Amino acid sequence: MEDSSGRSYKNLVARDHALIVAGDIIYNNQGPPPRDYKGSYSYSFLRVVATFVQRPSLHDNLQKQLTRERFQDNNQGSRVVVVCGLGGTGKSQLVLSYFQQHRWEYTASFWIEAGRKETIERDFLRVYHLLFDVTGQGDVKIEDAVLGVKKWVVEREGRWLFVFDGADSIDRTKSDKNLNNYVNIEHFIPDTPSVDVILTTRSPSAEGLTPVEVVKVGEMEAVEATALFQKCSKMDCKGHDKATVNKIVGELGFLALAVSLSGTYVYNTPRLKLDLQEYLDEYRTRRKEILAEMPTWLVHQYGDSVLTTWETTFEAVTQQCDQASKFLTLLGFINFDDIFIDLFLPISQDNSYEQNKEDGAGVVWYNRIFGGAEPDMYTIEKCFRVLQSYGLLQWKPENSYAMHKLVHAWVFDRLHIEDQRRYVLRSYVLPSLSLLFNAISKAGHTPKARQRLVPHIMANFEAVSKADLQDLDIEIAIRLFKTSGDLLSNEGRWIEAYGIRKFVYFKTLAMRGGDHRQTISAMGDLANTLGGQGKLEEAAAMNKEVLEKRKRILGKEHLNTISAMNNLAVTLGNQGKLEEAAAMKREAS
Repeated sequence: MEDSSGRSYKNLVARDHALIVAGDIIYNNQGPPPRDYKGSYSYSFLRVVATFVQRPSLHDNLQKQLTRERFQDNNQGSRVVVVCGLGGTGKSQLVLSYFQQHRWEYTASFWIEAGRKETIERDFLRVYHLLFDVTGQGDVKIEDAVLGVKKWVVEREGRWLFVFDGADSIDRTKSDKNLNNYVNIEHFIPDTPSVDVILTTRSPSAEGLTPVEVVKVGEMEAVEATALFQKCSKMDCKGHDKATVNKIVGELGFLALAVSLSGTYVYNTPRLKLDLQEYLDEYRTRRKEILAEMPTWLVHQYGDSVLTTWETTFEAVTQQCDQASKFLTLLGFINFDDIFIDLFLPISQDNSYEQNKEDGAGVVWYNRIFGGAEPDMYTIEKCFRVLQSYGLLQWKPENSYAMHKLVHAWVFDRLHIEDQRRYVLRSYVLPSLSLLFNAISKAGHTPKARQRLVPHIMANFEAVSKADLQDLDIEIAIRLFKTSGDLLSNEGRWIEAYGIRKFVYFKTLAMRGGDHRQTISAMGDLANTLGGQGKLEEAAAMNKEVLEKRKRILGKEHLNTISAMNNLAVTLGNQGKLEEAAAMKREAS
């Protein structure tokens, strides 16, 4: 670029840096002043995706934060509104919709891609060139460009909007790698009352940027998620299909990106349009592969799969607190809801625990996470705090935490990504079993505490039973699952107890053979569970087999044989075979 005297701007800067003051251009009356730019800027063409579904409550909250009475707290700086949420919740689309609807209320608006320092600097250079009608990125230093843009909005009347999208690298940690990517976002924010700033982020530091209420983006409303799925699948679902769609979006946890990708998957797979239930079945068996599908940019305007965006978050958590990342992996082995702190606090070392510890069943769960150091409440709270700050956990009024069901599934699924990670999966199996064993021991005979453990016991069983267990692991799992099965049976949770006791019986049978005392005991437990379910014929047949084996191996007078007689007598009585039951009772007495 040349000024009116024919001298290039680059040469002017090289000859006399004083010609740039706070990034602004001094033309010395030899050229045009910076122009009064009006309009919108973005590096990429911005449009809301065609399938976008309005989220009125979030939109209204965002508008409220930007239009409420300003300076009531005597703050003379820019108003910064943070839009925060887990990756894939639809933060950018929400803000983009607001940007498109309200940019006419501003003299000028600027969309800055803030995912990396390089993209922020690129956009500020382009904005600088736009405002000052300067061409050629190499002519201006980035610091001069940043200061110039800031000074430009300060010195002009009007109202300006800056959107910093995807500002996820604004946390300074001890990691050298992360420091190279670190963005001091405050350095780029103009500090003047005429500027509104919207910042989308997953970062835990963002809330500290502003006293204004954070707009938290989470799950979609059920009706919103259903509408999004129908738009993406291009299906006008009614009747049975509508009910299936409701099941699908519920299975997806109402997560915007997952719903969008699933709807598109159905649209691109004609056979699924004929039977949506087939997709639901397919998703349940191929969840990891489907969630790993990369979005189509022109359709979704999102560059990462659901799994990729969470992997990025996991890496950030690991860099900040390695214990928290390991703790998160452990959470994949219990239920995603009602995660309470007391569940993780160690128990007093009573005799029963010490005995189990000696034979391997009482593996100390915190060895894997805390290197053997017994955690206290404050250590556990720190892990929760880090995970909550990244949106991986949410605090509930019931005095516990919850995890999005898809995040919970991903935490477990990620352990299967590569064969070499199998050892990582196995290294969490025994700690998770130990954790539940401790919790059951602490609950004692308190009904409320025991009932609270049931969802965690069942989630743990589902996770561990899928693992590639070795013989020693199976032995320990059998011992600890017996404890879980006892709790469930004592609480009358016969359906849940059946699955666990069936697992224990068949694993013991495979390892010990049919006549081993542990196998016979496991068969007796399974028979009692069948009886509790009302499956009396099956229970009676199994109880008879247990009795026959105990008579043959232990003799009629052994206490275990007498116990088997009593169990069979109870089952016969429940069948209405009162004479047989009475005869068995007499034999046992």
